[in-house]
This record gives sequence, C-alpha cells and structure tokens, in this order.
Amino acid sequence: MIYYIPEKEVLIDSNFNPFANISNYQQELEELLANQYGLSGDDLKGAAFLSLYQLKMSDYGLKLSSVNDAINKVVAFLNEEHGLSVKQDKANEPLIKILALIATNIRRPWNRGWSNYELLRTKDIAKLVSEMEINLEEPKLSSEIVSGIQVESINRDELLNFLENSNLPPKVISKLYKQAEEL
Repeated sequence: MIYYIPEKEVLIDSNFNPFANISNYQQELEELLANQYGLSGDDLKGAAFLSLYQLKMSDYGLKLSSVNDAINKVVAFLNEEHGLSVKQDKANEPLIKILALIATNIRRPWNRGWSNYELLRTKDIAKLVSEMEINLEEPKLSSEIVSGIQVESINRDELLNFLENSNLPPKVISKLYKQAEEL
C-alpha cells in the first residue's frame, strides 16, 4: 500500500503548527498531567504513554463522535488506573483539547498514512475528477492529478478504479486510463 508523502507546503504548514508533530504530544501531555493532575514519576510516564497508545490503537473514522469515544476511553483509563476524577467539563478542557488534537493528527495506516486532519483538508479522487474539465474529443488528466500521481499523494490504482466505474463514455475512460497507466 502506498503511503502519503506530504508536499512541501504541507510540511511547512505543519512546521508552524504546534500540534502537528506527534512526538511533541507525549511531552505536552506529561506536562499537563504533572501540572494540573499532580502525577509524577512512573505514574506520569505510564499515563502519558498509554494515553497516546490507546488513541493510536482506537478504531475511529472522520466522525467527531468516534473521536469522542476514543477520548472517553482514555479519560476512563486515567480515572480508573491513576485515581483521577476527570470529567468533560471546563476545568478539564486543556486535557480534552490535547487528546482531541492528538486523535485528529495521528497518521492511520488504513488511510494510506494520512491523518484525519489531512484527509479533511485534501480533495478525494471523485472531487479532483469532477473539477477536471474533460474535453470529450481530447481527454487529458489535469495537471493537478498528474503531479499528484507523480509525488504519490494520489494513488494511481484508486484513480484507475474510479475511472472504470465512472459514467464517462468508454472512449474517454480508455484514453484517461492509458494516460494514468503511463505515469
């Protein structure tokens, strides 16, 4: 399975986003758990590590409710294992916010390495093809799709599958299919 390789603009954007680097999350979470909840030593390291681990292992999609379920599991774990009394209220808002930011920025293997945040910001193949003004006499893939395939931010096989199942005339599909295969 081909993994997403961010374009330069995305990497630069992430560089200025304090919540973009997943390796920084554990440190920020540890600071929050130490300062606001009084955890220390092995309890602190274990709580932060296992919270991140549970968020990484949680099976959730793009729906906010599924992210919320993952956060609720982490909060229940912190309450049970570390004797905290965290509730989703104003006093615990910083913890809930950082857990939500972690959840939405974790790269998922089933999304070809995209995070939920990136998936929401990125056009899917159907949108790219619909925006492409196809000349039925001389069909060509748009430059955006060609460059996306070349840098592997667009999966060529997904595009080919989409073209096969589209409502375009067979002659147009075959020309676009051939052009995509050549890339």
